[in-house]
Amino acid sequence: MQHDYAGAAYWYHQASDHGDAQVAYELAILYREGLGVTADKSQSFQLLQKASEGNYVPAMPLLSDLYADQKTPVSAQRATYWATKAANAGEPRGWLVLGFEYSAGNLGGDRPYWYKSAMQAYRKAADGGNCLAMMAIGELYSRGNGVPADKAQAQSWQTKAESCQDSNLALLQQQMSQYRARVAAARRADRRNIRVPLEKRVRA
Repeated sequence: MQHDYAGAAYWYHQASDHGDAQVAYELAILYREGLGVTADKSQSFQLLQKASEGNYVPAMPLLSDLYADQKTPVSAQRATYWATKAANAGEPRGWLVLGFEYSAGNLGGDRPYWYKSAMQAYRKAADGGNCLAMMAIGELYSRGNGVPADKAQAQSWQTKAESCQDSNLALLQQQMSQYRARVAAARRADRRNIRVPLEKRVRA
């Protein structure tokens, strides 16, 4: 079955221009992948902003990822803001992002707090079926971070991660590396910039 991406893009544009947040998200994906339109990361980013600001929850973790990849004084706060919005709306990927941020110490507190909070966030993501969160939980058990080291639990969660939705282990490991690189970059940026107080964090 062939998809008429160009036709879809045309109609998505019409609906997006009238403020349809879900359509803005769908159009953002087409621009990101270059399906039916010329790939345009800037346009995709703007559409994800529009969708997120329109409270379309699936757009929020993707927008968080894009902000995390930026290297501006406020991009880390924006990434956290949209991950938190997504998590509070029940989106597992939002909890996943927060889990990585807690684990890296990006959200304050001491080391025991990091891992305890990371485990709580990962658990919520895993409860929502997120395979990457399952792998992250396994690693916490394996290393004894925030929980007593438990090889049986570590293996159990690793097995869940590998089997859920027929996940590809190599792909999961690649995604883990990407998230770790993002939070590490955000931590380095925080050391160079004063974190914006929570009540003043970006509203967009």
